[in-house]
Amino acid sequence: MISPSRIWFAVREVGKVLQYDSSSGRVTPVFDAYPKWIGAFTPHPSIGEKVFYTDTSKAQIILHLLPSHNEAVAFEHSTYIRCIRFGNDQKLYFSEAWGAGENGRIYKVEENGAVPYLEVPLDSIHSYWAGNFEFAPDGTLFISSGNHRPSWIFSYKGGRFTKLAKLPIPVMGMDYVEGARIRTADGERTVAKGLLFADFESSIYLFDIDTGETYLIFRDDSLKRITDVAVAP
Repeated sequence: MISPSRIWFAVREVGKVLQYDSSSGRVTPVFDAYPKWIGAFTPHPSIGEKVFYTDTSKAQIILHLLPSHNEAVAFEHSTYIRCIRFGNDQKLYFSEAWGAGENGRIYKVEENGAVPYLEVPLDSIHSYWAGNFEFAPDGTLFISSGNHRPSWIFSYKGGRFTKLAKLPIPVMGMDYVEGARIRTADGERTVAKGLLFADFESSIYLFDIDTGETYLIFRDDSLKRITDVAVAP
């Protein structure tokens, strides 16, 4: 990965968000929330000091402030929150999901509580969803199976789900990127539209939405359960 060169990722069991800098190859800490297990996180789109994350043992969204590392509960739900993302309206969205048990849902956080945004029917996405989703700037919503083998990636726009890929690895914590530059065996390549994602193990990949190709961009076998990724703000 040449650009963006700095990627944040969450390692669930150690409760940390780390930064990988591809220009130096170094991995450094962003913040440590242990003993909490971080299931998902998302930086605020315009306020770099704010990072929101979920604790897999509680139905909460937690605000973490950088560099002070002060924290506060930003939102509490009635059941476990699986994924959190900011929409193009700079509102915070979250999902609730039960794997293959029942349809999942995405909500938008408003001042007076959670407002239903979308029901995700299992029969439209190969009967399994762990709650992973992401927005593109044009309003397209991306859905992935999550911690499942194989895993599917879908786009949702105009009320319709479209299958983009079936991958043999889990697709966790998608982050939409445009104009990413990578090095391959054939030289440098630009991915016009892509999704960064983690494999729920030790690796981070880039999925090319236009071509369907997948590129390994980071792997560290000493790290286990990478759950989410984001381009560093």
